[in-house]
Amino acid sequence: MLSARLRKALAALAERIDSGHLASAERLQLAAWSYAAVERTPCLLLDLRPPEWPLFPYGETLDNPEKMLWNELLQVYTGVQLRDDRMLAVRPHFGAGTVASLFGARILRMGDAIPWVEPLHSNDAIRDLVARGLPDVHAGFGGRVLETLMLYRDYLNEYPGIRIFLCDTQGPLDTALLLWGSGLYVAMREDSALVHALLNVVTETTIAFTHLQKQIAGEPLDQAWHFWYRVPGGVRVVDDVAMNISPEMYAEFGRPYNERILAAFGGGYMHYCGHLLKTHESRLATRGLRGIEMGFDNHRRSPLYTLERIWHTASRRHVAILWIEEELPAALPAIPTGLVYGCRLPGLAWDEAPCALRSLKSTLESGLNRDEKS
Repeated sequence: MLSARLRKALAALAERIDSGHLASAERLQLAAWSYAAVERTPCLLLDLRPPEWPLFPYGETLDNPEKMLWNELLQVYTGVQLRDDRMLAVRPHFGAGTVASLFGARILRMGDAIPWVEPLHSNDAIRDLVARGLPDVHAGFGGRVLETLMLYRDYLNEYPGIRIFLCDTQGPLDTALLLWGSGLYVAMREDSALVHALLNVVTETTIAFTHLQKQIAGEPLDQAWHFWYRVPGGVRVVDDVAMNISPEMYAEFGRPYNERILAAFGGGYMHYCGHLLKTHESRLATRGLRGIEMGFDNHRRSPLYTLERIWHTASRRHVAILWIEEELPAALPAIPTGLVYGCRLPGLAWDEAPCALRSLKSTLESGLNRDEKS
């Protein structure tokens, strides 16, 4: 049975967790996030596929929380074996449309792809949604998320090194687009009051749903072990949609709602995949923001999208940069702190991972030493 297999695997993982290394990695991350002096830059080696931890097809995990937990433990196993600077954590993985599904957006399941939701594509439907107020957090994928959290908690309560983190709640603008569709952009000009009303109810729902998840997971309101990060704050905001709007529109429709979520949980970090930096200054000025996860997709960046430039801009506000690259760097700029550096290497053979990690650490140490000598 899978439950017996899970418990055996968890016991084996628990035996191999180096609590001293994990505590050291946590301290190192928190120092980097806080712009304190660090002996080395925290580093992560991501998306590896150790063959001894085969995964279930993702589509099967949506209906079987034990299979979902097994798949999530891949990152834990990788961290235990590799000993990079990651936190060891698992989450309910139901996709980016979870909060939108609470409002009744129809869930679209497509084989082994991550689920999506069907937008309402109607201003009248959005008005009806807003009029109903906060939704039942058990609707859509909500109930499944909460049940999965409880199952994870039951399995992990005797393994203190493995944390539970929250499902993908996105950010207010991202959820608003999922609910409304592209008509959201038109409404920002033609019916801004309705857009604000939607963002308000989405923000309050996200806060309420996050509170409940944290209560079940046993995570403090103002702290988070999210993915591989030890966050000096309690929440992540995903803010991809803002790359499509002007800085002025972001200041009106994005930043105030992000700040409300961050304020509810003692701060946190932001993720966005886009490489357009026109709203970047406004993001950095967001109250409660402790870090921004950036990088990704080497081939579509503008010349302005460089780690050195972005870090120098962020360092003025002591916002850490969580930089995710898609290849091992040949060299890095001299950055003394305020940086967590990760590499996504899905094609790397598992037996080559230790060498790759040593190379990454050496490159990061060279940059740190260069700064000390300058």
